Amino acid sequence: MAFNDKTVDSKPTTPIRRAGDLEQYYNVASRIGITQWVIVSARYEHPSLNIVSKPVLFTALGEVVRSLAALHARLPPPSEPPIWQRLPSVDLTKVVIWLDRNRDDLKAIYEEICITPMEFSEDVPWWKLYVLRDGTVVFAFNHTIGDGQSGLAFHNALFHALNSLKDEDIPSEHSGLVTDLPQNLPLTPSLEEAAPRQLSIPFSMFIRVILETFLPILFSWKKKGDWSGRPVAAMITPEINVRILRYTAEDATTLLKLSREHQATLTATLHTLAFVVLSRLIRALPNGEGEKYQKIVTSYPISMRRYTGAPETAMCVHFSHSQEPQDLLPASAGTDAKSFPWNAAKRHTEFLREELLHTGPIIGMLQFLFGRYEEYFRGHLGKKRSAGLTISNLGTFNPKRPKGVEGAWTISDTLFSQGDATLGAALKLNVTGSPEGGLGILVTWGTSAVEKSFAEEFARGFEDGLQDLIRGQ
Repeated sequence: MAFNDKTVDSKPTTPIRRAGDLEQYYNVASRIGITQWVIVSARYEHPSLNIVSKPVLFTALGEVVRSLAALHARLPPPSEPPIWQRLPSVDLTKVVIWLDRNRDDLKAIYEEICITPMEFSEDVPWWKLYVLRDGTVVFAFNHTIGDGQSGLAFHNALFHALNSLKDEDIPSEHSGLVTDLPQNLPLTPSLEEAAPRQLSIPFSMFIRVILETFLPILFSWKKKGDWSGRPVAAMITPEINVRILRYTAEDATTLLKLSREHQATLTATLHTLAFVVLSRLIRALPNGEGEKYQKIVTSYPISMRRYTGAPETAMCVHFSHSQEPQDLLPASAGTDAKSFPWNAAKRHTEFLREELLHTGPIIGMLQFLFGRYEEYFRGHLGKKRSAGLTISNLGTFNPKRPKGVEGAWTISDTLFSQGDATLGAALKLNVTGSPEGGLGILVTWGTSAVEKSFAEEFARGFEDGLQDLIRGQ
């Protein structure tokens, strides 16, 4: 799968707005390979049309590109001011890749995309679309133009465009060239511009972060008992492993009902289950290694759209994150109905609700890197990994047909992942709801972040534990 473009036909010429700190942060991270692609896939079906048909897809995709500024914008090289530029046109033949594969190959496709370098010619936007023969569409994009929810926003727009197509709109052939891009269509404002109050930094936090950054030895003793997988590799290593778990609408309803009965969210339930499995595996580490760990460091991406006002249909980078070491669960904690630690799930729900109020200043601290992002990233290489577990839940996804439109396209099997193997958490749970009411979970880990056997045992234990909860055993 060679996906790089080298031809240069035209350059972006129309300035849009200055990039925010978080966008510049991810631009540098993507350029040097610290973060790779964000990937969101979904399957499209129609009783008579086929998304694999180039005229059908290109006609609908052209409307999507015109409706979302992030799909026809990019930042200039590092030597120039970080001003978003609008491309004069988009050639879909340079961003759409047709694969003679189906959804059974998604594990390998996700892994292959994550190791693909982000190299774009100057006339190409920062995303790719992989179209499989069974109608599965894999949208992979640079984190600089969007967060995980932006992947769902793309699929929402494509779903709408397909269902708005009329037979007379579909040409017999399509060159793939999208022109007449709206020159006054704005990019969604940056996080810093949209929510400045939420990003303001308490003085106590400023002092603590400065001390942790420049005098880490003062805090290192507290982190010795925190499990976070292997240390960060000395070199950038983008390779990931993927395990795909799919659950029906009935299964998802059972999990949601169980969570609500115990005053927990689904995210907190999944987090607690992961802790049950991880606590067991850490205690069983050979040669008594597990005895030195008392906590697991967990990080949580948290959407800021509730503060910025960006709708779920927008493409933007509007999120922050929280990170906290939490105690291993006791050996008595299990995955059956009697021993599952619902009290821990309830406490975690309350913790996350509280974090929603305080997470913005983490992003506000980026301004004090003064643009030295690459130095910051490389300073983490070879050091203790910051987190052992990340859980990212994009929530439900239920796109509605446009009013007055009776299109027959359906969308299902939504999955999501992100490539941050080098500095990211050792183990990741990437969760999204599917339009049919089901649940898709990708368990991923960087090849350098954790031992393969440990990660595979975690994935098996997590899957078995979910089945225990669903069956009520």
